[in-house]
Amino acid sequence: MRRPSFLNLLPLLIFLGGCIEPRHEYLLSPNNASTIPYQPIPMVSDSLPAGHYLNFWLGTGSANDQGVDNVSAFSLSYHRSHNLSSFQAFYGGGIRIGSYNMADYLKTKYNDSYGYPFTMPMYDTVVHIPPANDFYGEFDIHGGINVVLPFDKGEWRPIGIEMAAEKEFGQYYQFRKNLPDTMADIIFKNNLTATLGIYTDIMGKTSRGIEFGYKVGYGIQLNSTGDFTKVQQSGFFPLTYLSQTFHLTDHRLTWFIQLNIGIYASSLQTGFSYRIGK
Repeated sequence: MRRPSFLNLLPLLIFLGGCIEPRHEYLLSPNNASTIPYQPIPMVSDSLPAGHYLNFWLGTGSANDQGVDNVSAFSLSYHRSHNLSSFQAFYGGGIRIGSYNMADYLKTKYNDSYGYPFTMPMYDTVVHIPPANDFYGEFDIHGGINVVLPFDKGEWRPIGIEMAAEKEFGQYYQFRKNLPDTMADIIFKNNLTATLGIYTDIMGKTSRGIEFGYKVGYGIQLNSTGDFTKVQQSGFFPLTYLSQTFHLTDHRLTWFIQLNIGIYASSLQTGFSYRIGK
C-alpha cells in the first residue's frame, strides 16, 4: 500500500489550519485582574481599634488573548485599618513598578481570488507588532469596608466592598496611547483605571495567637467602553476577575498569597504587611 506523501496531505493541513481560531491582540491595562492585594485588619479579639501597615508584594502573571504576554511587578504601599463595632474598614495608597512583556503578534489573511481551497492560498501580512519588554508604573489609592461577625477562636467577614483607582505611567502606556487603532483588536487607551469588588473572609486563631484565613473576592473594572478601541466586539465586556487569598498573621507580621483569574489576565501575588502602630 502506497503511503501518502507530505504534498498529498498539504491541502488538508491548510484547510485544518484555517479552522483554528486565530489569536486576537488585546492590549489592556497591566493591572487588569490584579488591582487590590490583601489588606490586613486586626481581628476583633485583638482589641485594637486601628492599625497602621506597611505593605510589600511581588507578582507575576499572564495577559492578552491566550495568555501570551507576561506581566511582573512589585509594590510598596501603606494602609490604615479600623475596627468599628460591627464593621471594619481600611484605606491607603501606594506605588507599583513592573514590566509588560509583549509577545510577537503577526496577523495575516489569505487572498482567496486564486480559488482557495482548490489552489494554494496567497497570504498577505496585515499587522505585525514585534515583541517588547516595556516598563510600567502606577500610583494607586484603595479602600474598603466589611461587616464582621466574631465567633469562638475566630471571626467571619461575610460581606465586604473594596475599591481601587490607579494612575498608570511608563513605556507600556505610551505604546498603547500612540498605537493606531487598527493595529490590535482592542486597545485600552486610558491610563486611569477603577475597580469595584466584593469579598468574604473567614479567619481563625490558634492558642499561640497565630491568625489564619481564607478570602474570596469578585471584582469588575469600572472604566467605560469609551476608553477602549473597537468596543463593538460582542462578549468582551465587562472585564471581571475572581481572587482567592490565603493569609497568616503572627503578631505584627502578615503573610499572604493571592491568585487572581480574570478576563484575558491572571496573576499570582505574594507578600507581607507589617503593622507599625495602632
